[in-house]
Amino acid sequence: MNYLINDNMSGELIKIGEIETCFDAVAYINKYYQTIVKIYGVDKTIIDTIENSDCCYAVIKLNNGDFLNLFNVIISETESSFVSQSINIKLLSSDVIAGSEKLSMEDRFQNFSFEITDGVELMGICPYNLENDLDLFMPKKVDIPIVYDTIEAETILGKFSFSAYPKINFEKNGLWLGFEQRIQVTTISLLSVSDFRAIFERISSFFQILCGEIITINRVDITVKTLEDKYKEFEFIGFCNFPKQQLDLWEKGGIDTPIFLRQSIFKISDFPDINFTLNTWFENYEKMKLSSAAYSRILLDEDTMICTSNRFLASMQLVEGYISALYDEDEHIKLFKKQKKEIISNENNPETKEFLKKYCNYVGETFRQSLKKFTYEAVKIFHDLNYNQFDEDFDAFIGTIKNERDIYTHSSQRNAAKFKDIELLNIATLYKNFYRINLLHRFGLEDDLICRRFACNRRFSEYIRRFFNIKLSIPSDLQGFDEKM
Repeated sequence: MNYLINDNMSGELIKIGEIETCFDAVAYINKYYQTIVKIYGVDKTIIDTIENSDCCYAVIKLNNGDFLNLFNVIISETESSFVSQSINIKLLSSDVIAGSEKLSMEDRFQNFSFEITDGVELMGICPYNLENDLDLFMPKKVDIPIVYDTIEAETILGKFSFSAYPKINFEKNGLWLGFEQRIQVTTISLLSVSDFRAIFERISSFFQILCGEIITINRVDITVKTLEDKYKEFEFIGFCNFPKQQLDLWEKGGIDTPIFLRQSIFKISDFPDINFTLNTWFENYEKMKLSSAAYSRILLDEDTMICTSNRFLASMQLVEGYISALYDEDEHIKLFKKQKKEIISNENNPETKEFLKKYCNYVGETFRQSLKKFTYEAVKIFHDLNYNQFDEDFDAFIGTIKNERDIYTHSSQRNAAKFKDIELLNIATLYKNFYRINLLHRFGLEDDLICRRFACNRRFSEYIRRFFNIKLSIPSDLQGFDEKM
C-alpha cells in the first residue's frame, strides 16, 4: 500500500524488543518521513525496555493486516493519568519497513529499488522509440514502439540497474504518455537496516554532482526472498526527509525552456564506462566526506535561498577537501624529508641542528597552492593553457580569494575585504561548479561533453567569462537523450 503523510493508521503494538504485547496503537508518518506511533495504556516494563535498549525494535500490526516494523525506536513523549494509573507514550522511528509480514533485528537485506528526483532526466533513458517523430504530428495512425532500456553497472557495492519505463495515464478527456524510473540495487553483502543509509547517501550524492542540485530518494522498496523461495515487497520509510519531485531549474521562468535547461544536466547515459565512474566515486567516498558535506551545505543554502558568506567559506572547504582526498602527498613528504636531512647534515652548529630536527616539520601544502591547483584543473578543460601561463595570468585573482577566505576564517586584518557579498556568492557558485567539473573529469567524462553541458548553464558561463575571460558557446545541435526529447 502507499503510506500517506499524516494519514492515521490504527492497529496494535504486538512486540517491543523481545516482549510480546497487545496495546492499542495509532501510527502516522510526519512531513519529515518519521513514523510516530501513539501507544495507549502501557506499563512501566515497556518504557524500561525501550530506555535500556541500544537499538530498540517494535512491531505494529495494522487493522488492514499490514505490519510496521520499527527499528531504532525512541520515546518522544509520555503522558500519564493519576486517575486510571495508565501511561500513554509516543514512539518515534526514522527506520521503518512496512509490508505484509513482521520482521526482526536479525533480518538482512540485499535487493532494493528506489526512485529519485527527476530520475528519468538524470538517467538519460527514453522508453519510447521516437525515430519517426514526424508521425506524431500527422493525421494518421501513430505507432510509438516501446523500448525497455536499462543501464547496468557492476560496482564494489553491488550491481546497479538504471531503468526507465512507459507510463500511460487515462483521463476523462484522453490519455497521455509519460515516463517511470527506477534504480535497482543488489548489494554484494547482506545489509542490516542500519546499513541502508550508507548506500542511499552514496548514490544520492553522486546524482547531486551530475545536476548541481539537491537530490532526494522519494521511495524505497525492498525485495525479500522467503524460505519458500517466494519474493515479497516491503517499503522502507524514513530516508527522505524533504521529498523533492522536481529539480528547481524546471521552475525558472523568463527565457528558459525545458530544451535549453535539459542540456546542462549530466546523465548516467553520458558516461562511456559507468562501472569505472561509480567505482571511482564509491572508492573515494570516505576520503571525500569533508568536501561532500561542504557541497551539500552549498546546495541546501541555494535550495532555501540563504545568502551569507558561509556559502563562500563552504566553497573553499570544497577545495581543501578535494585536494587532501585526491592528491597524494607521499612524494612531497619524501622530498621534504630528504631536503631536511641534507640541510641538517650541512649545518655545523649543534643548537641549530637540534632546532631543525625538533621544529622543522612538514605541514602540507598551503591553501593558496591547493586553491591554485584546484582552479587550474577545472579551467584547463575549457581553455588550453599550461600551468605557468595560468599562474602568470591569474595569480593575483587566486591571491585575492585566499585573502578573502582568511578574513572570514581567521579574522585576518592583514588585508581589507575586496569582494562585495554578491561577488562572494558568485565565486561560491563558480567553485561549486569547478568541484563538479573536476569530479566529472575524474569520472571519465569527455572534456568536450563537459564544455557542451556547462555552456548551457548561463550562470556558470557568465562567471567563467567574468573572472577568467573564457567565453563558452551554446551548442547548436542536440545529441542523444536531448535530441529525442
